[in-house]
Amino acid sequence: MDSAKAFYEEESDDGEFKLEACWKVLRDQPKWHAYNEDLNGSHKRKYSEAETIDLTASADAVTDLQRPIGCKKAKEELNRKGKGKVSSSIMDEIDKLIEGKQILDRHQQIAADKKESARLTHLAPQENKEAKLLEKEGKKHDKESKLLET
Repeated sequence: MDSAKAFYEEESDDGEFKLEACWKVLRDQPKWHAYNEDLNGSHKRKYSEAETIDLTASADAVTDLQRPIGCKKAKEELNRKGKGKVSSSIMDEIDKLIEGKQILDRHQQIAADKKESARLTHLAPQENKEAKLLEKEGKKHDKESKLLET
């Protein structure tokens, strides 16, 4: 801590480090542990015992290694997977939507048919009434024409 304070005083124009109380409170927080690990270079790849291979032991050890796929090949595989293949769950959802649309269309057709039927039912008595009136008028004209003939 003393060397850090000395470094701060040399580098900073503020002089003495004034946030030591804050540092004491926050130094045990996980956020700062992760930050310090990153600063210390822990993000570099560390090889485990299982990954180390003695290349001098045999030539087969080198040829048995599997090479990871490259960026281009990974992109090609990703693009290939996306084309032409749709998951069954998505297809099921599409089928349900199509079925729902068909049911909705059928209900709308039934509603339109009922409306037309009600309109025709309402018009039928009016047309019958008009037909009777026309028939009466026709009979009147027949009587008048007979009277005129006589």
